[in-house]
Amino acid sequence: MSVSLIIDENGFTSLAAYKLLYSCEPLMNQFVTTHIVWIETLKSPCDSTFITSKINVLISKHILNIPYPPNTLRNIARFGALTKIHLIADIENHFSKNANYLLNSIANKVTKQNVIAIRRFEYDENEREPETPQILKDMLKTRKAFEFHHFLASKSHAIENLDAWLNYSVNLTNHVTIVPIKYMGSTWEPQLMVHTLHPYHFEGVPIRFADQQMLPYELCRA
Repeated sequence: MSVSLIIDENGFTSLAAYKLLYSCEPLMNQFVTTHIVWIETLKSPCDSTFITSKINVLISKHILNIPYPPNTLRNIARFGALTKIHLIADIENHFSKNANYLLNSIANKVTKQNVIAIRRFEYDENEREPETPQILKDMLKTRKAFEFHHFLASKSHAIENLDAWLNYSVNLTNHVTIVPIKYMGSTWEPQLMVHTLHPYHFEGVPIRFADQQMLPYELCRA
């Protein structure tokens, strides 16, 4: 796992929380690489003392003073990854139960010519996390879960044959399968498993301005 964190002068609470998590979880030191990102200014010189001197300072409110550079952070995390296969995810993503084992079984299908698109969903925050396909199917049926960004951009994360995928996936004895799909257009931004040799995100756009759409477009255009 490779994590990139952006820190400004008000962001040390988040970094302190991450440091505590890192210290409390023994596997973090074994499997996680961390990359701290900040903007060099006259007040924040480009050296590690800017971070280490304030790591334990608690600030109650964090307001990023600069435009958030999402694709830069994604690229830094990919660049620092120790594996050839990258599952690109933002920190607020929750994965289903045993997702690491299931995805590892198909990771070798990611090649220089292929990527794997991962279905992504959002759900009612008052409900429990849909950790299994059956729970997810039930929540979709009762409209307590939807494909990600359903209300904002319904086509951006849509992947065809959802019902067939659910009906297959609820049977836990079925193996993970990969089905070829077509590129859905320039507004499509599914979560992707990519190869280290694949293009990186274009960094010239701010967050919420089609930042996630840049990589699928570049991959399929190439």
